[in-house]
Amino acid sequence: MSESLQGLEQEFLDYVKKISAFEEALSLVYWDLRTGAPEKGATQRSEVIGTLSGEIFKMKVSEEMAAFIAGLWVEKGHLSDVTRRSLEECKKEYDLNKKNSGERI
Repeated sequence: MSESLQGLEQEFLDYVKKISAFEEALSLVYWDLRTGAPEKGATQRSEVIGTLSGEIFKMKVSEEMAAFIAGLWVEKGHLSDVTRRSLEECKKEYDLNKKNSGERI
C-alpha cells in the first residue's frame, strides 16, 4: 500500500472517529434529557441535540466525506477489513442522504 493511500486511510478513520465521538455525545445528552434532566434544562438540552445532530449530518454529507469515498473506493481492495467496512457504511449513508439531490457517488 502506498504512503498516500495509507495517509488517506488514516485521515478517513480519524474523520469517522470524530463523527462517532459526536454521535456518542449526542446519545448521552439525549439519554440525560429522557431520564432525569431538570425541566428548566430541557430547552437547552434540546438545542444541544439539534446542534449536534446538524453537525453530524453535515459531516456525513460533506465534500470531505465525498472526497474520502471517491479516493478510497477505487482502492478498497487494498484497505484493511475495518476500513473497508467503514467505507461501505459511509458510502451507503452518504448515498441515502444525497439521494434527493442526485449527488450520489
